[in-house]
Amino acid sequence: MKSLHKVLSFITLCSVVSAQTFNVTVNETDTSQITFGGGAGDALLCKVDEEGNVVGGQPGCYNVQPQPPCTEFAAMGQQNTSFASWKFKGSALYITSLLNDVSPLFNVDIDGNISEVDGAQIGRDSKPFTCFNLFLTEGLDSNVEHTVNLTVKGRSPNSQSSTDETGSFSLISYTYTASNNSVSTSTNSSASNSTNPSGSSDNGNGSERLRITQSSLLLPVLALYFWFS
Repeated sequence: MKSLHKVLSFITLCSVVSAQTFNVTVNETDTSQITFGGGAGDALLCKVDEEGNVVGGQPGCYNVQPQPPCTEFAAMGQQNTSFASWKFKGSALYITSLLNDVSPLFNVDIDGNISEVDGAQIGRDSKPFTCFNLFLTEGLDSNVEHTVNLTVKGRSPNSQSSTDETGSFSLISYTYTASNNSVSTSTNSSASNSTNPSGSSDNGNGSERLRITQSSLLLPVLALYFWFS
């Protein structure tokens, strides 16, 4: 009976471990998973000298501060029709963008449910572009493939621009929380076991997914524990 109890306990723990969740980060450079339109796409970020001045000969570059920059890549767009769309299967979504005090209003559409996000309000203390968490949502059905559309709604009422410009569309990356029972990732993504999106593994271009998950590490340890206990 003691052996049977140990076996049943092990099976129960294995079930818990197998349901572990982890974060998957997809960078804007991964166009196999993200579709851009309306002039949005990978942008040139300004190179600066040792004193923080923008180096010449970089027309149209985006000034990202402070230095070293918070990101080496970002998709940007100057049109009101700029957008990005993608699909994922997970229970939470986090979106990171370059924002400043003249960023636009964004619409984040998840399966037809639209949330308005004020980019200029989030980036109100920054005139250069800086990395910010644009949007997050949790409590999604992890077994459903969700469709996301990130678009520009219009000019923010909090914009500090002296003109009527709408502001720049931006996407650095998105992170979603998945489980190993509902994984929808390809090899063009990176993953970690952290419940915090900032803890997600990131190799700079979103081209490789972590191959060892917490489950694969815990199962052998649990097996040894029950074998010798």
